[in-house]
Amino acid sequence: MIDIKALSKIQRYFNGKPMIIEGCNGSLGLSILNNFNSFKIKPNPLILTSYKSNIDTGWKKFSRNIIHLKASKINFILNRKKILQKYKNINVIYCAGYGRPNLFMMNPEAVLEANIYNLIPYKFLNIKSFAYISSSEIYSGIKSEAFETSLLPTSPQHPRGIYIEAKRLGESIVENILSRNIKRYASYRVALAFPPKLLKDDNRVLSDLIKNGKKYNRVTLNGGGDFIRQYQYGPNCTMKILSSIVNGKSTLYNNSGNHIVKLKDLAKIVGSILGVKVVIKKKLKDKSAPKTVLINSDLLNKESKYLISKQCSLKFYIEEMINN
Repeated sequence: MIDIKALSKIQRYFNGKPMIIEGCNGSLGLSILNNFNSFKIKPNPLILTSYKSNIDTGWKKFSRNIIHLKASKINFILNRKKILQKYKNINVIYCAGYGRPNLFMMNPEAVLEANIYNLIPYKFLNIKSFAYISSSEIYSGIKSEAFETSLLPTSPQHPRGIYIEAKRLGESIVENILSRNIKRYASYRVALAFPPKLLKDDNRVLSDLIKNGKKYNRVTLNGGGDFIRQYQYGPNCTMKILSSIVNGKSTLYNNSGNHIVKLKDLAKIVGSILGVKVVIKKKLKDKSAPKTVLINSDLLNKESKYLISKQCSLKFYIEEMINN
């Protein structure tokens, strides 16, 4: 779904070059793994970080030459620095920092650590490109379509305030500090990218619908049936990130999908795939969730040479996630 000439540039840019992926086991980390397999890209060396978990089996199959660090370790920043100082022109995909609301609401200190404390030390390293994964959560409160130039109305009192403010500060760190020593950088406000396979600790709406449907033979949506969401398949999301780093020039992008769906219809799609009954409850469980999320990604689609017309249906991609 990327223009052929653009894809060729992506392969030359990343293949055989040093790369670190922070947050390798999350939705986007595993989506990048999917891209590497699809595009036949193999960075060398490949450094991966996770918080506490061991690297996913998919990474182990991908390469035996992987350096893995755990961000929960006391000397993480020092050890990362020692490794990265050995290389020049490193490509960085920084997707650490929780894309799952319940996780960051339970452990807000880890959000600050990932998006601020662990981010700043990159200014001392020899970096070729830096892709920082922000979040469309920063648009909370905007009732119309959100653009990169939209004013951000959130306040510290927002239920997800720490996560939102940490991501906003992360963007500023990249733009005003890391940019001094990096040849190509950009921040990506990612919206609702679901992984290429079900994640054990993912309890976001789509994952919950699938897991409960499998466990109880019934898909249950706990309120918010008329809420509108803009889903995208994770590998499509990261495909645009890799391509825009190579083929684009902007330093801030919205990164959303064009699968616009009401949550009650999403539940019905999952129910039809699993072949089970669907229950839509009226009482809303998560009161911090916005009613509508509509993010404009025209800039990213243009600069990444992403071919929307080549996309498959939302149902197809959800089936891919369920069956992997």
